[in-house]
Amino acid sequence: MPLNVVLIPQRQSVDGIALSWSPTEGVASYQIFVATRKLTPEELEAAQLLAGTEECFFAKVGGEVHSVVDDITAQGEMRFYGVAMVFDGGTVKGARFKATPDGASEESFQLSIVRNRASKTGTFRIAAPPRSSAPAIAPPLANIESSASAAPPPPPASIPLDETLDARMQGATQTWDGLRVYWERDPGASAYEIIASDHQIFGDELADALGGRADFTTAVAVAPTVTAVIDNVTARESRGWYLVLARDRDGKRSAHPFKVGDAADSGRMVAPFLNPNRTGELRGEVEDLVAQAQEQWDRFRSEQDGGARREAKRLVGDAMLIWPNYPAAKQLEAQMAG
Repeated sequence: MPLNVVLIPQRQSVDGIALSWSPTEGVASYQIFVATRKLTPEELEAAQLLAGTEECFFAKVGGEVHSVVDDITAQGEMRFYGVAMVFDGGTVKGARFKATPDGASEESFQLSIVRNRASKTGTFRIAAPPRSSAPAIAPPLANIESSASAAPPPPPASIPLDETLDARMQGATQTWDGLRVYWERDPGASAYEIIASDHQIFGDELADALGGRADFTTAVAVAPTVTAVIDNVTARESRGWYLVLARDRDGKRSAHPFKVGDAADSGRMVAPFLNPNRTGELRGEVEDLVAQAQEQWDRFRSEQDGGARREAKRLVGDAMLIWPNYPAAKQLEAQMAG
């Protein structure tokens, strides 16, 4: 039977669109739809039956969950969100919900985690965290430089561009370990703004890019102590175009010199991700590397195979370059050093 679910359009925000709803008696689970366009009821039903399609991400969470956050969509991209209730008797109805930019709370669960768990187990019923627990939404890096504890600067979209900038983008090919965009500090900067796109941006389009209105483009602001980011929005071996702006306390912007390169060339082994909400694909890749490394390390311990030991260290090193300080990789690295 076609699904009668209302789809709400929203453009992805810096910290992710949060979907939230009120608890309803008798609901066994909730179904989440994130579509690239407005789908028909029949197309939504197909996404449900197939556990997702190319045009619609689908996830199922337990009845105790009342909020999720979209951390799989790139900033600035348009999506159509829907939520359905599945009652104990099997009846499915559309749910009333809110889609709030940057509205994640300690009760919100990341869709990337839901997706990764579901792909491994086939089903996924998530338990709500205790009130005293730490927030469910945590930064993907434990050491995003010393400014991690400081409040982030206002996003680019919050400060309209009312000036003409003589700025030229620099092109580069994405590296296997995540292209680093890096620069030297400007004492007068209160924030840096980084733009990454699949095409060059000129003239009036720069205002659209900073406002989150340019297609296939990400624009973020970082604290003045941050001097590098890792591009996690451009596909492997694809060409991206980059620009760094320095923003002063009055909101005035100026083009800031920068360089691009891999971890080795840049010397920036650790840096925050360009889009901290888009880590689902990286998580799967890094977890696979860590699993391979664990297998090689276990082989070394059982057979004292020096080649397995070297391979385990290489795999962990690769994982740490792709996702600096990933907890599982750090733990295994510590075991190897012990």
